[in-house]
Amino acid sequence: MLFSFAFVALALAQQPGPVDARESGALPEWAAKRAITVGAALDCATGPGEWKYTVAGSEIRVRPHKEIFVRGHDRSGVGWRVQASYPGDGGCRFFAHDLDRNGYADLIVLTANGGSGPAGVTMTVVAFDRLGRPVPWQATGPFVLDGNRLLNLVDLGSDGQTELLFPYVEEYGMKGETAVHISLYTISDGHFRRVDGMFAGRKFPVENPAGVRLEDEPNLTNAVEATAPTETITRVQPRRKTTCWLEGISITDGGIVLAPASPASRECEGYLQFQHKGKIPSPLILVVDLPKEGRVVDIDHSSDEIIRRVVSLKMAVAFAGRSCETGCRPLIMWARPR
Repeated sequence: MLFSFAFVALALAQQPGPVDARESGALPEWAAKRAITVGAALDCATGPGEWKYTVAGSEIRVRPHKEIFVRGHDRSGVGWRVQASYPGDGGCRFFAHDLDRNGYADLIVLTANGGSGPAGVTMTVVAFDRLGRPVPWQATGPFVLDGNRLLNLVDLGSDGQTELLFPYVEEYGMKGETAVHISLYTISDGHFRRVDGMFAGRKFPVENPAGVRLEDEPNLTNAVEATAPTETITRVQPRRKTTCWLEGISITDGGIVLAPASPASRECEGYLQFQHKGKIPSPLILVVDLPKEGRVVDIDHSSDEIIRRVVSLKMAVAFAGRSCETGCRPLIMWARPR
């Protein structure tokens, strides 16, 4: 069965037909009025087997409920590949739209996950920088599709540039009150950066109620600034069946603050150990620029082989963002030769 808009609406609002953004993640009316058009969609089938497509010059293979694989070549002809675990239990829908107007059509994938209620849509973006290399991004939340518009993608500045609005909902207090933070992300050269402060006459994040701190709020910034410190991985702890919290590590808005590991730190479902003995949980997304093979992207897939390459080559790694969908961990790790 093809992945239809009715399926997306069902996953988001538990009802068929068009979705009211206000019912599916607190997107306000002013946001919906600024939503951009992402164009016609390509539907993925949900049946068995492998499905192949070519979208905007990229070859896409989908194994429903298992993995999504994308590959192509950058501007200089060097190959790249993206491998991602299939992030839902329903079908998926592809869009091709140049989000940052740099001349490359970025790939947007919506995948329904019916078990997550109103926030049950995962959006995976394979954007491209000015050299034609993939820049990955992924989050699960209340992404609202209305025809050929994705209401979370907006042009707030009326300047033709695309921004992302991400509503995060969390219970707080002793009585289970609900707070909503709507964060804004700019998109430039394939990279998403969170805005903290004024943008187009509004202050972000938009808080309702104001002043409530949300413990597990994500930071979906995937950009590492040129001045960010780098580390060297010395060990990879294999994945285990249980997750954990690690002591001595801070995941902040600016990325990862590494500290010496405490003797009380527990082994968790995959972690990375560094030359100064610090540890962090394995990131959701890995980006590795290999000397001869080009860029390799791994999104919550099977990263052991790639990480071993990073360790053996003593590559420089840096981190950005924070994802708390399955225990808080870095959103993304970038690795490159020293």
